[in-house]
Amino acid sequence: MAHPAIENVIRNCMKVKKGESVLILADTESSDIGMFFFQNAMPLAGEIGFKLDYLEMQPTTHDGAEPKKEIAEQLDMFHVIIIVTTHSLTHTNARINASKKGARIASMPGVTMEIIERTVSMDYNKIAELSKKIADTYRGKDKIHIRTEKGTDLTFSIKGRDPEEDNGIYDFQGAIGNLPAGEVCFAPIEDSANGILVVDGSMEPIGKIETELRLEFKDGKAVSIEGEGADEIKKYLHTDNDRTIAEFGIGTNAKAIITGNILEDEKVLGTIHIAIGTNTSFPGGKNKACIHFDGIVLKPTVLADGLCTIKDGELNF
Repeated sequence: MAHPAIENVIRNCMKVKKGESVLILADTESSDIGMFFFQNAMPLAGEIGFKLDYLEMQPTTHDGAEPKKEIAEQLDMFHVIIIVTTHSLTHTNARINASKKGARIASMPGVTMEIIERTVSMDYNKIAELSKKIADTYRGKDKIHIRTEKGTDLTFSIKGRDPEEDNGIYDFQGAIGNLPAGEVCFAPIEDSANGILVVDGSMEPIGKIETELRLEFKDGKAVSIEGEGADEIKKYLHTDNDRTIAEFGIGTNAKAIITGNILEDEKVLGTIHIAIGTNTSFPGGKNKACIHFDGIVLKPTVLADGLCTIKDGELNF
């Protein structure tokens, strides 16, 4: 029998059908998780009638870094791809091109057995309902204003940018998202962010933040980064594009908790996250960079065109 979480991924999240091809993509540092997925998907392959393959690569250096050309080319050959690599491939050209070819992709960078047991076997239809409600609330809005008691006071625009609902149901050609899922996200207007962002949950590539990390934005760029882990982040910021605001996301997963693993942390219900770096994989995103680093903010208050949508971490609609 397959593990319930893997069966949920295959049958309900990806809705794999007879005759389709499925790839489990891992790297040498995540091979244990990769083989866990592969071995538990094998009985389902026989039962449903799909072709199952496993591919292992060398780890990339950070989230958003491109895999080698030979790996990227193989991604074009499958109907369904489940990525359990150490670092995220979500915002890479390799993943984007595979999606354009029609692949349905679940990206699970850094996933652990603990995360799988806690969040991957859940009913994602409920998350889809909440995500749609949030997306509908923000759709068509312009000015976003985020504040927290710790000092966040950041404004930016999402005018003309459609929301992306990462709800865990990836049953159409080109569908892409995370598992565990649970966020609604936008690509902000790239030169619109101004003010202070205080990250107090976690941030890539640091992990869990014990104190706080402070980013100051001016005309869309993080012109100053100070506090816990700042020096580590700065190692990856080689161009203005790496410092550009990339994403505004809202967590919608009630089972997710802050652990220091961004894959799960950015899904925590009642949190928001702001990313810097590449955002061309989001609707309307124009900034291409070599990184995509998310920073999770706890207990935010969020106004959209003056409407309070989140109050101190509680949904307000």
